[in-house]
Amino acid sequence: MKNFIFILLCLIFAMSASALSYPDPTSWQKEFEGGEKIFYMYACDWGDYCVCVESGLYYNTDPPENIYNFYYIDDGINVSHSVYFYEGQVYFSDDGMYFAAVSIGTLGLPLENKGSFVTSFYENGRQFKKYTVTDFTDADSSSFNVWPVFLVSEREFDSENNILSITIFDDTIYRFDITTGGIIETIEPEEENIAAQNFANTAVLLMIMIGLMSVVMLITRMNRRNLNRI
Repeated sequence: MKNFIFILLCLIFAMSASALSYPDPTSWQKEFEGGEKIFYMYACDWGDYCVCVESGLYYNTDPPENIYNFYYIDDGINVSHSVYFYEGQVYFSDDGMYFAAVSIGTLGLPLENKGSFVTSFYENGRQFKKYTVTDFTDADSSSFNVWPVFLVSEREFDSENNILSITIFDDTIYRFDITTGGIIETIEPEEENIAAQNFANTAVLLMIMIGLMSVVMLITRMNRRNLNRI
């Protein structure tokens, strides 16, 4: 029994660590129009924001000539600042003038992450559209009741048509035009998929509850033993 409790706790803590830890930022770049333009994303130290003032699109000259700097504007506030995105988060139009960023984050308990960004859209390096969790689901949805739940489970990009497809945490598929930020198609999950997801969510929640109850029982037994020794 003790070994089972220990293994279960290790699994729970491992799930927690893997969900919340991200690799350190590294600089990356992407070429456009046969190498005539290059988008640079510079690495930086994490803080309240990962500030990378020089990140943006440049002509591939010597020295590079700036086309635009990359800025992140939170909720339309005019004061801009730069942030870091991993290379796998960002999807560009062929000329580099438009791109979309997709979340790699998770939801958690309590429901304080319901305002987390799911995807955002940029023109000339400036955000013009952002979608958060509350744009896709009710804040009281059962999708929030299991931790961790990844915001985006799958993503696909059609570079020829600038169409970004994402599958979010409730298995709904949304397709966006990255040049407008608009949703052009929504595909609801089939009923059997919803049932399977609800079953999986319930199973994970039960595992967490069993683990917590086991910890309480173990602590209670240890306290009783210590009292008997006194």
